Order: sequence, then structure tokens, then C-alpha cells
Amino acid sequence: MTKNISFDVFISYSHKDKKIAELVCSVLENDKIKCWYAPRDILPGENWSGAIIKGISSAKLFILIFTSSSNESTQVFKEVERADHRKIKMIPFRVEDKIPCEDLEYFISSCQWIDAFTHPIEEHVNDLLKAVRKIIPVPEPISYSKGAKYKWWMVIDEGDHGEDIKFECQSCNAVKTCDIIFNEYPPDICPVCSFDGEKKSNKSWFVTQSAGMGDRDIVCRKCRKLIFVSHYESDFEVPESCPTCHFSG
Repeated sequence: MTKNISFDVFISYSHKDKKIAELVCSVLENDKIKCWYAPRDILPGENWSGAIIKGISSAKLFILIFTSSSNESTQVFKEVERADHRKIKMIPFRVEDKIPCEDLEYFISSCQWIDAFTHPIEEHVNDLLKAVRKIIPVPEPISYSKGAKYKWWMVIDEGDHGEDIKFECQSCNAVKTCDIIFNEYPPDICPVCSFDGEKKSNKSWFVTQSAGMGDRDIVCRKCRKLIFVSHYESDFEVPESCPTCHFSG
């Protein structure tokens, strides 16, 4: 199962351009921009296509390493198509002066390109970092002390080693664990109830309550039937209505 965490950037590339993708990832992550790219972020035994879809869905920005190889890659095209379908912002990083094939041109023709034809490529990667930071600004520092708030999340546990901090959603009490070493923050939208600090989700028919040992019982508000048990970092989606009584709020 893919790690249930959010990412800032999804890096799409042809396997022939792996060194370039690794360079881009290294520069961005050195600036605390969390990246997803295959195969690094696919767990052993995990379904490849499913992991990629989750990686794209969890990212705020999609970077395409554009070369003659990626221009001919069916896999890259599928990733670009999925990112466009999810309306994720794209930055094509053009390493070679090639004209995109018609399939790719349809999706990336309106994007602002970053050209990296000349050497050293590291200078262009730094330009890419600046462009990314315009879309994903440096987050404001927050307190990780117990009881402190970040937007509408509250710190409920500082972790055993001061690294993993547990935040609780103030709408449904779902818990998100963040790694402060990587400067990780809770998501802008609760993955459980879709609360964003202002607008509550229409999925308000369920109740999230403590079940002990870090678990949460998801219970129907009407019939009180147990829907499922959630762990801190479980990967699930609340259904639109109760599977037992079909109550939807």
C-alpha cells in the first residue's frame, strides 16, 4: 500500500532519464519540497499503476521531465493525462528541444515551459525550484507542542522521539501523523471528512470516535452501526451513505 501521506510534487519521466529525475528530486527535497517518483516511492509488492495514481492524486504539482524518450513513452502520457484529469498544475521541464507529440501537446501546450537545453543543467534545475516555490511557497513555521493548533488541526501527541507528531481534525477527530524532520504539515483538506476549516463535507452522517490504541471507530450517526475501524494512517474513503441503513445526513 502506498504511504498515506501527501506530496508536493509528482515527477514524471522516462526510465531513460532517471538521472535527471533524481537530480530534480534531490534539489527540490533539499529545499523541503516533498517529491514522489517511481520506483522510489512504490512499496515492494504494491500494484504499480495503483501506486502511481495515488502519487498523482496526492501531489499539488506535476513536473514532466520532457525529452525525446518521454515524448515516446506511453507511461508518461498516461501520467500526464491523469494529472490533467485531476486539474493538477503542470510544469514541463524541457531538457531537449523537441516538439511534443500530438498526444502530449494536447495536455501541455498551454503550460509555461522551463527550457534546460544548455549546460550545466543544475542551473536550470535551480530555475525550476524557483518556479515551484511560486506555486508551493515555504510554509509558515508552526508549533508542534501538545495543544498547539495548525489551521483547524490540533497537536494531540508529540511522539516518542519528538519526530512523529499527531494532529487531530477538529471536525471529525481523524488523526494525521506528520514527520517534523521533513517539515511535514497536515493536509489542507481532511482526508476523512473533507473539512477545510470552513466548509464541512456533506458526508456528515458518520461519527468518528476513539477505539483505543490509536484506532478510530467510524459509526453511522443514525443506526450506530460500525462502518469500519481506522488506524492513524489508514487509507480509506468515507462512503456517501451508510451501507446498512443508507442514511446520508
